[in-house]
Amino acid sequence: MKLHLFVISWHGMHEKALNIAKQSIEDTYKTTVIYSNNQESNENGDGEWIKVPNEYFYGRKLKKALHLNEGDLCMIIQADADSENWPGLIERTKEVFSLYEKIGVYAPDVDMSAFESASINMGTYKDSLIHAAFTDGICFCISKAIAHRLLDSDLDNNNIGWGTNALMCSFARTKKIHVLRDLSIQIKHPRGSGYSHIKAMTQMNAYINTFTEEEKKAYNELNTFYLMKKNQ
Repeated sequence: MKLHLFVISWHGMHEKALNIAKQSIEDTYKTTVIYSNNQESNENGDGEWIKVPNEYFYGRKLKKALHLNEGDLCMIIQADADSENWPGLIERTKEVFSLYEKIGVYAPDVDMSAFESASINMGTYKDSLIHAAFTDGICFCISKAIAHRLLDSDLDNNNIGWGTNALMCSFARTKKIHVLRDLSIQIKHPRGSGYSHIKAMTQMNAYINTFTEEEKKAYNELNTFYLMKKNQ
C-alpha cells in the first residue's frame, strides 16, 4: 500500500517542513512539500518541493496535493504540527489501513484542535481507535475515494480551507466508511491562526452549500452530535 505524504508549508515554516520531510521520507512511497513564501523564492530539501503562489492558503494547497497524489493513501501534515515520532505515525497509519476494512479517514489526536476528542467521540472502534464525527485538517490520511471526492470539490473558492474536514467526514458517512481518530498518537499544534476567521467562515458556508443533498444531511447529523457533545 503506497502512502504519499504531503507537507503543507508557508512563509516562515521552511525548517519545520524540512524536518518533517527528512524524518518521514524513508517510510513513505513519496514525500512532497507544497510551499509558499512572501518572497516567492525557491525552497528545497528532502523529497519533492513544489512552490505555489503565496496567495495560496490551505484549500488551494490541498487541491495541488490531491492533483499530485500518486499513492493509495494520501497523507497531509501541516508544517506547524509537531510529533516526537513522525516515522512511527506513518507506520501506524499504514498499519491501520492494512489491518482494517472500509477506512476512509485516519487521524492522530491533535491538541489545540477545534475538534477535541471528547466532542467528536462516537464510540470505540478497535483498541485506541475511536469513531470520529469530525477530524481536523492538521494531520490526517485519506483513502483514494475520499481524495477523489475532495479533489472534485470547489477548493479554489475555499482558499482558507475550513470545511474540507466536514466534506471528508460527511462523504464517508454517506458511503458507510470509517473516520477514525487514534488516541494513542499525540500531535502538538500551536494555538491561534494568522487569517481572518470571518473570511474563513464565509468561504466554508459557501463550500458546504456545494455538498450533495445526501452529504448535507450527513453533515447536519454529525454537526448536531458534535455541538451536543461540545456543550455538555
